[in-house]
Amino acid sequence: MRLPHQVLGFPYKKEKDGSYLYGIFQRNSDKEIWQGIAGGVESFDKSYLEAFKREAYEEANIDKNSKVIELKSMCTIPVPKITKNFIWGEETLLIYEHSFGVEVQNQIIKLSKEHKKMKWLSYEDALKILTYDSNKNALWELNYKLNEEKFMTNSKEYLNKEVEVTIDRKLGTKHPKHGFMYMLNYGYIPNTISGDGEELDAYLVGEFEPVESSKGKVIAIIHRTNDNDDKLIVSVNGKNYTDEQIRALTEFQEQYFESEIWR
Repeated sequence: MRLPHQVLGFPYKKEKDGSYLYGIFQRNSDKEIWQGIAGGVESFDKSYLEAFKREAYEEANIDKNSKVIELKSMCTIPVPKITKNFIWGEETLLIYEHSFGVEVQNQIIKLSKEHKKMKWLSYEDALKILTYDSNKNALWELNYKLNEEKFMTNSKEYLNKEVEVTIDRKLGTKHPKHGFMYMLNYGYIPNTISGDGEELDAYLVGEFEPVESSKGKVIAIIHRTNDNDDKLIVSVNGKNYTDEQIRALTEFQEQYFESEIWR
């Protein structure tokens, strides 16, 4: 069953000169519409991220294990624009669109019947032909984050060092977007930049009460291989945890990603 949510995303690849190209698709319709990969969220999708991975595979044959960047860009679309009728009842007037970028460096795009053609374009050229403002906004954010990577904090520099973590997702609270519960205090290291354009995130282990902030030692790093966002593992008492223990403690969120543990 389709939900009142939609996903949107752009494939990207890096050129030898360090610049980026973006995949822009022409819909198979009477009108000339250029956009990113877009599709509905189904009830069986575990998350918006999983829904986008499925759509990217179905529409462009993009590997579901590809690195994905989750964007903050979001828009609303009137229900009749997508479904023609108010299929979720008259109280549900809008569909929420969630945006992503997906790396396809060495993959061959294969179009589904939903699209006539696809172009690899620079950011500037893509903006000129995109039909919808929501697509332009999402592409702007993706382009900004990719080009901001040169200013990113190297997470490995924090291994075995003492850090102070500011907690913005306390133990026992729910994720505001995806609804799962935080089984650890989760926060960030101030004045850093991670791959998602936000501060470098951290899981706090060894603390069993909700806290505002805490100091501890970085004992490991969860490096997501299909997302651009490393996570520090910070032990409040310096106690070491095995890889298996870290996997178990962070499963509530990391189960949705592929990752390696660095030490």
